[in-house]
Amino acid sequence: MDATRSGPETLLVVRKSFNALDFIDTNSGRRSATVDIGVAPHEVSVAPDGRRAVVSNYGPPDRPGSTVRIVDIARVAETGVIDVTPYSRPHGVAWLSPSRIAVTVEGSPHLLIANVDEERVEAAIETGQEMSHMVVASAGHAYVANIRSGSLTVIDLSAACKVADIPTGNGSEGLALTRDGREVWVCARAENRIAVVDVESRKIVASIETPQMPIRVAMSPDGLVAYVTCAAASALIAIDIAERKIVARHQVDLPLAPDAASRQFARLGPGTPLPIGLAVSARGDAIYLAATMADKVEVLDPADLRVVRTFDVGGEPDGIAVSYAVA
Repeated sequence: MDATRSGPETLLVVRKSFNALDFIDTNSGRRSATVDIGVAPHEVSVAPDGRRAVVSNYGPPDRPGSTVRIVDIARVAETGVIDVTPYSRPHGVAWLSPSRIAVTVEGSPHLLIANVDEERVEAAIETGQEMSHMVVASAGHAYVANIRSGSLTVIDLSAACKVADIPTGNGSEGLALTRDGREVWVCARAENRIAVVDVESRKIVASIETPQMPIRVAMSPDGLVAYVTCAAASALIAIDIAERKIVARHQVDLPLAPDAASRQFARLGPGTPLPIGLAVSARGDAIYLAATMADKVEVLDPADLRVVRTFDVGGEPDGIAVSYAVA
């Protein structure tokens, strides 16, 4: 059960090249704290009880990372480290409970199950796919997007085994479950489309064309709209979930950071601000978008995708998540 939300939102933003996690007050736009968080962090995820977050240390090109850092949100401090060795390049993270997480590792075709309280890996489940990247979980199953294999892997968590691979398109990367848990939406970034997978039948029931390189998807709290960052098109789109139709588009038009062209992931969308990281307020009144090559986070109004505020976040902002004060 989710924690009681008793206070304002705080945005947690991973800064890849600054090896840090920023806490940003969404009311003021000010950075309230920064936590040093290991080398080349990529993704952040907040626990269902709102008390902790975990950050994956992917590592730089020449040195694969092998840790997941644990952060106490109230204390604003790193409180533990999960060493995933002999596995490497941890990336996507999904909470299974307030004390257990699922973690993808790109260094080998596995999904790891880790105990956060005990700071240890409990199980390694083979995906058998190349570049297992992002993961979501619901109702006893985990769903893993595999970039190079162009697939979605379904994992039975109780049996700790793979039960299916579903071809979802070249460059399958970002993914999200619909609010009712009936569908997984997978971004096939190299095919410029979203594959909609029915959870029960494990079949693709729709394919939605998008602007270039859809890379992350997040659902509105009311379950009516899917938001998608399209990195190479420098765009955010809103898709009506029932109609499977794009209903709004925002063009991310921000100046690039001075060193943007030399950054490792600039190749994904040369010359663009490269919008990737994406989160939606649980109240449904704000969308948060990380423009990695512009060192900015945009706050948008879901009603019309209008920019209402822009935060400066140096050091390649990427993974983002929303946190609340909890009761």
